[in-house]
Amino acid sequence: MSDVKKQGAGPLFWGIAIIALLWNAMGVMSYIGSHFITESELIAAYGDEGAKILANTPIWATAAYAVAVFAGLLGSIGLLLRKKWAFALFSLSLICVVVHHLWGHYSGGYSVTSAAEKIIGLLVLLLAVFFVWWSRKKAADGTLV
Repeated sequence: MSDVKKQGAGPLFWGIAIIALLWNAMGVMSYIGSHFITESELIAAYGDEGAKILANTPIWATAAYAVAVFAGLLGSIGLLLRKKWAFALFSLSLICVVVHHLWGHYSGGYSVTSAAEKIIGLLVLLLAVFFVWWSRKKAADGTLV
């Protein structure tokens, strides 16, 4: 094993891989939970207007959300397995995060979300970019095979 590989799979690599797995697992749980929320819970959280927007989410936006979280989770597993295909899955996840965020922006959905939800949305986007960058970097240095 080369020195680059040994360095690339050190504690920082494994820490980031575990964080990626936990973060993306939370995304999957959030996606699944979004399918069990009741109309009254939507109204309580987002008001009538927000509940109407969320209840009328187009199938392509829901699909983007699903692909984003499941591709991110699979990419995280790939990272833990030290596989180059993690980069492709993180890239797909990022594209879908952007698509879903664009829907949220243009649908008016972000106008009814709290500041905390907006910060979480930004964090989702930033971490998706980071995981793409990190997996590409680790594939280039030979850590991912």
